[in-house]
Amino acid sequence: MGEADCEGLEECPALFVLSDGRVGVRSYRFGDGEVPRLVHVPDSATIGWWKLDQLVEDVDRLQQQQRNARMTDLSGWEHSLFRLETLSQYLVDAEAERFKAFREGRPMPRRPPQSLDWFRRIAESVRAGKRWRRVHVVSRPLSEYLRYELSSYPETARLGYETLIADREGHPELADLLEDFYLLDAETDQARVVMIRYDSVGRPMGRWATDFPGTVERCRQQRDLALAAAVPLDEYLEQVGLTPLPP
Repeated sequence: MGEADCEGLEECPALFVLSDGRVGVRSYRFGDGEVPRLVHVPDSATIGWWKLDQLVEDVDRLQQQQRNARMTDLSGWEHSLFRLETLSQYLVDAEAERFKAFREGRPMPRRPPQSLDWFRRIAESVRAGKRWRRVHVVSRPLSEYLRYELSSYPETARLGYETLIADREGHPELADLLEDFYLLDAETDQARVVMIRYDSVGRPMGRWATDFPGTVERCRQQRDLALAAAVPLDEYLEQVGLTPLPP
């Protein structure tokens, strides 16, 4: 056992509960390079004091944050992933150079490594029998970004990411579909939703995840509404006169 294992100190790390309800914690601190080092303190001293109810609340909050981080990671799903997209523009750093080239009519630059890693993930999971499906709900006239993104979709479609387009024109029932989300393993007991938040110009602001049955069911209904109004990507590209971009 090394220093970080409290060798030579009895019951360290340790909790101390006082009669007034305060809880003291004697534990480690981190030194240079985040190598654990013990803080040697006398028995009468501690690193920090909390009220017991506050300590329990803080631990619960940390556990929830850790659980939410795992859920938003888009890992751990076994059968199906459905993505609903509703915006006319997404500002994503990994796409910036290609979008700029599209706007300027230049040849497409190479994709950055993070995009290629994402493509590999799609291809590998499809080969393993998992289903990826997406509906993008769009509005006319198509934004410049949408024309770029629609023309880029065939690249992931060839990997097995089923992509459909639902046009709000002629489908007033789509007017209330304004939230982006992932719906994972929707038809199983492990179904969960990852909601995605963006600012007013389409920059990602973060995600939150839940397996609350009411939220899962609401997203199932929105998925079904979007699918009912959607057409395959190839058909929509032909309708609006777009051609696939080169990889």
